[in-house]
Amino acid sequence: MAAAVGTWRPNPVLAWGEPFGGPLWEGRDGNQAWVCRDFTCQAPVNTVDGLRAELG
Repeated sequence: MAAAVGTWRPNPVLAWGEPFGGPLWEGRDGNQAWVCRDFTCQAPVNTVDGLRAELG
């Protein structure tokens, strides 16, 4: 979370929660982050360094 909020960005949206049964969580583990811009999401990352690189 600190990597995501450590630098000012206009209009950020952060969302998190517990996985639950359903199609949204199929094939995902709880340790991933998606960075989306202009209605397109990048591949998920699962390290702090990977998240920092995506947030650039």
